[in-house]
Amino acid sequence: MTTSDAPAPTHPGRSRRPVILTTVLPTVLTAVLAGPLGATPAAHADATVMKPKPTAATKPKPAACPSGLAAKAKCYTGRDAHGAYYTMAVPKRWNGSLVVHAHGGPDTSYDASTPTEDLARWAVMVDQGYAWAASSYRRGGYGVRMAAADTENVRRLFVARFGRPSRTYLHGQSWGGNVAAKVAETYGTKRGAYHGMLLTSGNLSGGSRGYDHRVDLRVVYQYYCRNLPRPTERQYPLWQGLPAGSTLAPDAIHARLQECTGIDSDDRTARQQRNLDDILAVTRIQEKSLKTDLLYATYLFQDIVFKRLDGRNPFGNRGVRYTGSHDDKALNAGVARFSPDPAARRDLSYDSDLTGRVSIPVLSLHAINDPQVFVEQRPTAPRSGPPVATGGSSRRSRRSPSTAN
Repeated sequence: MTTSDAPAPTHPGRSRRPVILTTVLPTVLTAVLAGPLGATPAAHADATVMKPKPTAATKPKPAACPSGLAAKAKCYTGRDAHGAYYTMAVPKRWNGSLVVHAHGGPDTSYDASTPTEDLARWAVMVDQGYAWAASSYRRGGYGVRMAAADTENVRRLFVARFGRPSRTYLHGQSWGGNVAAKVAETYGTKRGAYHGMLLTSGNLSGGSRGYDHRVDLRVVYQYYCRNLPRPTERQYPLWQGLPAGSTLAPDAIHARLQECTGIDSDDRTARQQRNLDDILAVTRIQEKSLKTDLLYATYLFQDIVFKRLDGRNPFGNRGVRYTGSHDDKALNAGVARFSPDPAARRDLSYDSDLTGRVSIPVLSLHAINDPQVFVEQRPTAPRSGPPVATGGSSRRSRRSPSTAN
């Protein structure tokens, strides 16, 4: 099964319910009005945005609201000119402000239910009187500038249908934090487009650094388990995640993880327990998210390498010293090593990395124990200048600055 038809894991950041926002949302969206933070670079030519005026085909159409909002708001759905599905909600007691939501992921595909499911998860915003709009993105797989363009598209469709809100806020959840921040950098310089941004467990490390821990998991897993691929199967570079024509399904990868670590068993063998202990200790990934991270380190890497970068490698682990195992010397001598193709890394960085130069106020909330987007990937505010992401994974062990990827 290729990336296009193999179901990727649902990102935990999308399924986590936003309980904390029930009480803090009004304060949060007021707080982001504190002041401007900088300038914004120009948009990417390939990240196309619709013309503001919708056509009959793209116009929002009345639709049923999620059950919790049926008596409180009017909802609308549609599909934009690039094929992205969208959902909008306008409260019956609208406060005049709009929240434009960027969802997490990336998943391999999206459909009309995607933004409506997100509306149900983030109904607290509509409960508090804010209108809400979100895009599914025009396709599955990786692409931050693409997703940012589709997020800006849904804002323009809302304005064309309902008029310009008094305030418009961006909200980015998980990987959607990367998308929302890219919206702010790319489209936020237009006067009145956006007035503030809220990030919840946002991944601000970008593609060139944000997946270092999964690169490490991919090679450390293979060192101990040697079953992805097996010695009897066609060998391939681990930075590919999976080879382009792989038919390996997610359930089969889970079965191999179980075979090696007994992750689903209460009565693991001594070998399984030792493998599991070493993998967790070296990568510092939580046991409960090991399966999800391994699926991302296969299918997402496959998507990035073959569908976005023409088979080129943006990942590397040379210069990384792995520690915490029963035998670090053997691990570091035997683990697979590779360096990124500079052009591939440049292209992935251009698509997804952030400058921190935004012209709107930003507030970030993060779950300290988030197993997928760890707290080090939130933005930090230096004493002077714009906020920046901390850059990279805290899971990397004793990286040498001269050889860091």
